[in-house]
Amino acid sequence: MSNVIKELSIKYPNEQTKILTDTIKQIMNTNNGMLSTRMIEPLNISRQYLSIMQNNNDIEKVSRGIYLLPSAFEDSYFLTYECSIFLWYDRGISI
Repeated sequence: MSNVIKELSIKYPNEQTKILTDTIKQIMNTNNGMLSTRMIEPLNISRQYLSIMQNNNDIEKVSRGIYLLPSAFEDSYFLTYECSIFLWYDRGISI
């Protein structure tokens, strides 16, 4: 978890879910409403928060590890790139 997120979570322990879901939304907003799980890995944010957001209808899962804000336009180039990177590196497929 980044230092800023960690400090906020310590300062406001009852607000940790809101802090982390707001962080995810900020990342999505800077990326045209799209998110790959790889984008939150460096921050050590658990994927559990993506499930919480999905259950609250804050985000939509469009593919394995790919999420969109409901208001976002689905970018087929982004989805193709993210899915192909997943297949190449996570599945050990080389071209």
